[in-house]
Amino acid sequence: MRVYCAGPMSGKPQQNAPAFAAAAELLRSQGHDVVTPVELNAEIWWNHYGRDFDPASDVVGYGDPIANEFFARDLHEVCTRDAVGVLPGWQQSNGARLEVLLAELLRKVILDATTGERISTTIMQHMSAYGAFQAGFTASGVFRDRVYNG
Repeated sequence: MRVYCAGPMSGKPQQNAPAFAAAAELLRSQGHDVVTPVELNAEIWWNHYGRDFDPASDVVGYGDPIANEFFARDLHEVCTRDAVGVLPGWQQSNGARLEVLLAELLRKVILDATTGERISTTIMQHMSAYGAFQAGFTASGVFRDRVYNG
């Protein structure tokens, strides 16, 4: 399967690069075609700055212009891949939760990135239970917003 890895990065030492690398190595050893946000971000960083991204010293925060490119590329990968592999702590990461939510909406397979096993996630159920935003499509295919109030 073509797998995108999702997990926490912000606030983690070295942007959690070692955990992403270990997950990618495991999933690749199982025959999967894997890409991680660390790998994708490194390419974007190189295109902007002409040097390697150093996860130990280079910091990108929400609202930074380059962060928009990171998210656009990451979400594109979620849309075009067969599965999303999640790292430990993904539930506490805004970005990873968004990626898993998108994967759920698109009916992608969700894998535990540390084992390669399929797992079940329930972000949509949690959002609905708390009256959170949920998106849908009308019969004509026009995007609409709905709020569920329990």
